[in-house]
Amino acid sequence: MNASALVSKYIGRPNSEAKQRNHLERINSSIRQLNNILNDFLSLDRLEEGQVDFQDDLIYIPGLVQNAVEDVKSIVKAGQEITIQHAGEEYILAPEHIVINILNNLLSNALKYSPEDSTVRLETKVSKDMLTLHVEDSGMGLPQDEQHHVFDRFFR
Repeated sequence: MNASALVSKYIGRPNSEAKQRNHLERINSSIRQLNNILNDFLSLDRLEEGQVDFQDDLIYIPGLVQNAVEDVKSIVKAGQEITIQHAGEEYILAPEHIVINILNNLLSNALKYSPEDSTVRLETKVSKDMLTLHVEDSGMGLPQDEQHHVFDRFFR
């Protein structure tokens, strides 16, 4: 059930305002993320030519990860779980919307291509000025004959 359907479920119920507000915040967050993705997509040519400058933000990685996990909960299959492990510093300077897009993409793909009753493992590490994201799933993987396309634009 998506967040907008959950909001309508609580309309008129006593003491449901906090739940409605939480779901509305998730909807707004998703809209902002889609807007950022659209803007990045529209400027893809400029990005590839190195003509786009991103502003670094001070990102609290454990909080960003928790938000990302909340954002993908609506696509979790029966019995799927996401485990999280973080190592190193908790903050990094990086363009936050880019990190969010990458993390959401990795998590949603891992959940989409993993079977029910499986675990998706997310490990983050900040060392020096580098953020490492490691997502491991139980999916079938990319067939050998398609692996050379992994960095091709718009390849699944």
